[in-house]
Amino acid sequence: MYTVIRQRDGSMVEAVVLDITRSRVRLAPAGFDDAIELRRYGLDWLDERNEPVQFGFLLVEDAPDSELPRPLPACPPQGASFLRALV
Repeated sequence: MYTVIRQRDGSMVEAVVLDITRSRVRLAPAGFDDAIELRRYGLDWLDERNEPVQFGFLLVEDAPDSELPRPLPACPPQGASFLRALV
């Protein structure tokens, strides 16, 4: 899941959500070497420096199945045949 984080100064960064609970969100922001954690404090969300931030999730409108990306198989077809031969 992707999100956009907006800091108090108005700067924004895209991030991938790694883990989310009611009071904590762990993110991998674009351009950062390490993950960050946002914590909920009352109605606000705070970054690791206790600065308030806002974030929202990017939503995609319903798309036909033909436009959705297909998941990659766990192993290529040749690998599946090889594994079946071992059993």
